[in-house]
Amino acid sequence: MAAYYLDTSVFLHWVAKEGGAVAWLDGLGRGEELFSSTLLRLEAIRSVRRAGTDPSGLEPYFARVALVDLDQPVLSRAESLPGSLRALDAIHLATAGEVPGAVMVSHDKRLKDAAAELGTPVLDPVA
Repeated sequence: MAAYYLDTSVFLHWVAKEGGAVAWLDGLGRGEELFSSTLLRLEAIRSVRRAGTDPSGLEPYFARVALVDLDQPVLSRAESLPGSLRALDAIHLATAGEVPGAVMVSHDKRLKDAAAELGTPVLDPVA
């Protein structure tokens, strides 16, 4: 089974129906797991609210993503990551590490670079 960690940058492109995110996400097949941190939900809702939009339209998208709770082990891993990642990106990368072999799906350059440096496979369907 393939596992894909979905970063908020790609999630928001999917919701906005921009770039290749829609085609890639809608093309996922059986046996392919899509997961993210509960942080994705918070970031997406805040982004939509800042834009003046009702976030209830996000629910069908959230339903397709298994959300991993933030817990102390994830936060400890985020704290110990090398480099100059921002805190939220470190949490995303640490959460992706919850599933060995997971692919980091992101459109964020810093996060993609950090994941690649750690040997995590990276995919950017928006580019």
